[in-house]
Amino acid sequence: MIFSRLRHANYALALLATGAAFSLRQLVQYLTGADLPLYIAFFPIVLIVLLAIGRTPAILVAAAAAAYSAYWHLSPTGSNNVANSSDGVGLALFVLSGACLCLLSEIVRQKVDAYQSANEQLVREISLRRQTEEYLASRERDLSQTQMATHLGSWKWDIVNDKVTWSKELYRIFGVDPQTFIPTNTRANELIHPDDRDMHNNFVAMALTGVSVGPFECRLCPPGGEERIVLASGFDVEFDSFGNPVSLLGTVIDLTEQKLAERKISEYQQKLQSMVIELSMAEERERCRIAGELHDQVGQNLILCKMKLDALMELLQCGEPFDVAAGLETIIDQAIQDIRSLTFQMRPSILVTGGLGPALHWLSEELHATSGLKVELKADYSHKPLRHDVNQTVFQAARELMLNVAKHAGTNACRVTLNFDDDFLTLCVEDDGIGLQARSSQGTNTMKGGFGLFNVQQRIEHLGGRFSIEDKVAGGVLATIMVPTGACG
Repeated sequence: MIFSRLRHANYALALLATGAAFSLRQLVQYLTGADLPLYIAFFPIVLIVLLAIGRTPAILVAAAAAAYSAYWHLSPTGSNNVANSSDGVGLALFVLSGACLCLLSEIVRQKVDAYQSANEQLVREISLRRQTEEYLASRERDLSQTQMATHLGSWKWDIVNDKVTWSKELYRIFGVDPQTFIPTNTRANELIHPDDRDMHNNFVAMALTGVSVGPFECRLCPPGGEERIVLASGFDVEFDSFGNPVSLLGTVIDLTEQKLAERKISEYQQKLQSMVIELSMAEERERCRIAGELHDQVGQNLILCKMKLDALMELLQCGEPFDVAAGLETIIDQAIQDIRSLTFQMRPSILVTGGLGPALHWLSEELHATSGLKVELKADYSHKPLRHDVNQTVFQAARELMLNVAKHAGTNACRVTLNFDDDFLTLCVEDDGIGLQARSSQGTNTMKGGFGLFNVQQRIEHLGGRFSIEDKVAGGVLATIMVPTGACG
């Protein structure tokens, strides 16, 4: 409805414009007495209506002007007939010119609209492309920052065009300047350590055949820099429809700092192990010293006190002083026994005089008496003697393992086996208890035995031996100690 009213208004304006032109022509003719040509009076109004209102109203103006001229101006007046052929030709040319002008205006308008639409589309595409470029640049910056933070570089080999592209981080890893270094397979291969080039090239060749290649480490030799260790991975090959490789992608992770940190940790661990061994040896020396002092000084003094007390009791014979002396003698006897037991545990003399087998036999009886642990011992007593530190280390390990059974295994029995062959001493401590996993769930996991067994493990490894402890399939735990017989003396 609104558009219909607007269209009618346009036509009304066109007719009013025609009337205005007619009135203007009559006024000029009246004032000047000159007979204005048709095109001078109506062409301007046709152009004005064409440009201001539109094509159809302009055609209407041209038609109205032609009808007006034919009826009022051209002879015979008062009729639409035109007597003079030249006037008819002029009238036809006027109408034809108006129609051509309207058609040309419409073509120009369509072209202008098309150009405007194309220009708007171009502006939108340019804006979209700029946004896309900004987004890609932002993602590239994020990728570059991520690769820098993770020390990861990436590369792509366009096999068809033999063109290699690197990420910014990869230039840093290889120690080259991206402004002057042009990456190629040959130049990149020159930066790989000579001993690792064949391995790298073989893996690349395998990847190009479609074989899955896992990560592998290799060394780089940057120009003027220190040797670097990297992890090459991510060999992703793209094939064409004929099965030929067209591109190869890969990543390189710089492991240099990680390897340096691992090396430092390993050095610290070795120092810690040395400190543990030194501490253990110092503990053993101190234990022997204290045991010697207890035996040689305190024990001897107590024995001397007992002898003097026995002499005093012979003088007293009976009575209250005698009873007091007898009580003191009982206390001294118990103290002497306790010192002997403590001295034996700290430095079993039987370990020196009898060897490892008899010492384990004594230890089994001692643990049975103190903790109720039943030990089934099978020991080889025929082997030649061991050095004292080997004897002491294996004995303390056996004691720690047997105590762990008594405390944590949930059983009161274990089996201990001591064997010798040409190369190794082998000690096994086995139980049928709840196992390591159950101990872990109860918060009493002693797979590494706490500091006690850790200490023993370090000392055994210091002797060149091995220590292992694991669950048995049928239940329980099996601990095994192996020491080279070359450590025997």
